[in-house]
Amino acid sequence: MMRTVDCPDPDALAQLASVGGEPARRAAVADHAAGCVSCHAALAALLAGDSEETAATYSPDSAAAHPLPGAVPSKIDRYQIKGRLGAGGMGIVYVAHDPELDRDIAIKVLRRGAPAERLKREAQALARLSHPNVVAVHDVGEHEGQTFVAMALVEGKNLRAWLATRHSPAEVLRVLCEAARGIVAAHGAGLIHRDLKPDNIFVATHGDVLVGDFGLARDVADGELVEGAGSSAVVTELTLTGTVLGTPAYMAPEQAAGAATEQSDQFSFCVMAYEALYGTRPFLGDTFQDLLESVERGVIARPVRGPGISAAVDRAVRRGLRAEPAERFATMAELLAAIEPPPRRWPYVVGAAGAVIAAIATTALVSRGASAPDPRETCRATESMLARIWNPTKRSVLTGALRARGTAPEAVTELDRRLDLYANGWTTARRDACLAEVAGRTSPELLAGRLACLETRKVALDVQVTSLIEQDADVFANWKRVTSLSPVEACASDDAARLSSGSAEHQALMRGLAVAMSTNRAAIAVVGEQARVARDLPAQLEIDLTQAIAAMNDGALTEADEALARARPLAERLDAQSTRVRAFALSARSLCLQNRNAEAAAFLTMAEAGSQRLREAEHASEIDEVLHAGAECHYHRGEMALALPQYLTLLERVQRRYGRESLEEYELHTRLGLVYVGLDRLDDAKRESEVWQAIWRRFNPAAATTGEHEDMLSLEALQRGDLDGAIDHQRRSAEQFAASHDPNLPAALVGLAMLYEVAAESKASAAAYTQALDLIPTDTENEELAVKRVEALDGRGQMRLVFGDFDGAITDLDAAMVAGTRWHQAYYVASAEVGLGRAWVEKREYPRALRALRRSVATYAQLNDASPFRIATGQFALAQAQWETGDPPAARATAKQAESSAALALERAQSPLGRRLVPRCTALLATIERWRDTHR
Repeated sequence: MMRTVDCPDPDALAQLASVGGEPARRAAVADHAAGCVSCHAALAALLAGDSEETAATYSPDSAAAHPLPGAVPSKIDRYQIKGRLGAGGMGIVYVAHDPELDRDIAIKVLRRGAPAERLKREAQALARLSHPNVVAVHDVGEHEGQTFVAMALVEGKNLRAWLATRHSPAEVLRVLCEAARGIVAAHGAGLIHRDLKPDNIFVATHGDVLVGDFGLARDVADGELVEGAGSSAVVTELTLTGTVLGTPAYMAPEQAAGAATEQSDQFSFCVMAYEALYGTRPFLGDTFQDLLESVERGVIARPVRGPGISAAVDRAVRRGLRAEPAERFATMAELLAAIEPPPRRWPYVVGAAGAVIAAIATTALVSRGASAPDPRETCRATESMLARIWNPTKRSVLTGALRARGTAPEAVTELDRRLDLYANGWTTARRDACLAEVAGRTSPELLAGRLACLETRKVALDVQVTSLIEQDADVFANWKRVTSLSPVEACASDDAARLSSGSAEHQALMRGLAVAMSTNRAAIAVVGEQARVARDLPAQLEIDLTQAIAAMNDGALTEADEALARARPLAERLDAQSTRVRAFALSARSLCLQNRNAEAAAFLTMAEAGSQRLREAEHASEIDEVLHAGAECHYHRGEMALALPQYLTLLERVQRRYGRESLEEYELHTRLGLVYVGLDRLDDAKRESEVWQAIWRRFNPAAATTGEHEDMLSLEALQRGDLDGAIDHQRRSAEQFAASHDPNLPAALVGLAMLYEVAAESKASAAAYTQALDLIPTDTENEELAVKRVEALDGRGQMRLVFGDFDGAITDLDAAMVAGTRWHQAYYVASAEVGLGRAWVEKREYPRALRALRRSVATYAQLNDASPFRIATGQFALAQAQWETGDPPAARATAKQAESSAALALERAQSPLGRRLVPRCTALLATIERWRDTHR
């Protein structure tokens, strides 16, 4: 039992605030402050008006406008510090500006010597949540030996400060319900907060309510306490941190004994709710032991505020305050349902038709009100609607199947978590639809469509869970199955409701699509044909978009373009705004990948304009698709400075929705690494490389000797500017793919050939291209392989030009043009034609050269990935052809352009990856200068 103290003197309070003094004394003082209003206020003042628990909130008239005194760094990592918001025993909170995303944020910096793991846990816990009632975490890192977390900056107050002014009981209850939704979301993501109190609930100026400071949160799956193993250890640690003042007064008995659960959060929430509604905490005591005894005896303090709280809310809060967890609500969601005000019924107006009619109307109204069922009880059955599809037994079966196939434990856990999130989202959406139906807030037509949409999502979930159990696939394939599930939030939109409502035949087509998605693109195409025969336009639209996405994932861009060409007019005809935006964005991305920039720009403009009218809550996936398309188009045009902020924004959105270290994030970090290489920011590229490697190893710990792993290491070496290392790893990748007869071998060989080309090893490059071509049938109908064949033909032809095999170059480049035209590869068609023109110049067939170069040089120069060196060689060849065919003025002008392009190529060759090309660039520039001197 901790000893009782009288109100401590200022020195004792100052020691507690600064994490100084003798531990037992500090623990006793903190216990006292938890139950003493005056000491709590004095300690809050010593902590500069804010502890780090209020890191996300500020008042523009105080903290932001008048930063607290003390040394303030100018920068933390990339963030520009604007002022200090607050300080506490654990650390300091600053207002900062993120220059890359142009927004203000809050940064919490841990004091030196304080436990960094707690702050990292807070960041990781919050980053796994994406909910309007949870404070968003943007970044976590180290700066000059100190851990920091960058989070959303919310203008407003914490709940304790907000309650200092009077609010109506209805408004207080609204704030509590919003906070409860955030806690329900945390529990749905498998997290227990463990430190709920008014200081950790934030009320924004515009009314939003957010739960923050998950610094003591732990995974439900964790088998251990984060902060200690027993009552004394826990309480001492909590009071020593200097950041959980008042926490003992909110702590459930089982948590104090070392067993925090979701019911512990429920207890803490109800202590906070009682205090907010009635003006006093429910349990009083001078020490923590006294508090526990009050809880165990069920001695609840009398309210100090008047009436205004319904009996139902009072009963619910008191139930949540029971000492035995089993006597509380089973879940936080049930508690929320019990305290949430029921939907308002439509007001009845009694006219002046006479006293008798008025009396009858009043009697009928009272009778109806008394017999009407509680909507929350009516809709409670929705919570079990997924029980057959996703339940603990199904999860156990899936876990066993994945582990039996050698799937990494981390990957198994993550797949389970993602399915949990999807199932929880479905249940919430279905309950909302039920409540809307009971309250009469939605028209019967839209409601029917909404329910049909959710039913389709349920079928798709069932199919994908079954396929995960039954079909052997790697981590990425399993991930694609989970991510292929259409978001349930979209079912709340009018578009989805209209498109989903339909006949039994329409629903059968949608079920068929769900099954086809678990097999292959051909199966999707078959269902699409069935929809066209049935003339079911909404089904055709959904299937065409699904087919386009599947084709793009497989690199079959021609098939994707054809499906999108069918989808766009259907979306227009059906007036489906969100679907139209998705179709435009997918079209833009596909066309950018094919270097068809003008067409892509038109679709991207329409997608961006349309996305501005979409609601984030219902159409986050469409907004993500537009961002992705814009980022990819900038990247493929070489506009790295424009691509970077879009990728960073997309990364933040992905982290908020799926948590950190998801496979979506892995793909973005690989792309960001290449963007940073393009910007010559090699330290940043190295950091990105380390992140995506860590994610890869987390999900593929047994893949250390595979060709894919060597591919990864090759890319990592390339990102840090190590060309020789990249070649070594790519060579080993090809060897391992060959040994295992892996179909990825041609792609690995083409990658190796390209690296040799960058290294100016032309004959080695041509040999690797030849190996790839020997493995790809000339008549292949596999688009991905066909495109690799076009790349290899163009690449080998260009290398043959370098070492003087002009006839061989002509054969290859001619074939590349034919195949590139068939497969819509504009880059390789233009590149090959420039090469052909150069070959004809070397063979002194100038008219033929002129015809080829006149068409191709300007086209190639405008392409995204056009090489300045290749542009210069093409322009110089064109100048020679112009001179020899009798047009000296044009030849001199073109030669001048070639000289400028060669100078640009030499400038770019100074980068770590381009230095091997310096001799060739220097020689070309000298040759052009000599030619110009002799051809005036």
